[in-house]
Amino acid sequence: MGAAAECKTNFDDATAALKTFQGPTAVNATHVSVTDVHPNRPTLPPPGNQINKLVNVDDVFQFIQAFQGAAYPGPEIELCSDP
Repeated sequence: MGAAAECKTNFDDATAALKTFQGPTAVNATHVSVTDVHPNRPTLPPPGNQINKLVNVDDVFQFIQAFQGAAYPGPEIELCSDP
């Protein structure tokens, strides 16, 4: 497939993550499999390289950093398939 697809983000992603953190069962919440991006660092030994299946402030912060131009952690987000 060559180079990984580049994903675009905006502040709606951070807002969705924050809404999910505040109320995971809310109508406007996202699924944990989409929003739980931290920790997900394949270069760290377990358990630092695994998602924790919870949405917390660390996940929200990752989306804010991505909005500011930083890379998302982990390889899965690079795939960015359309829903």
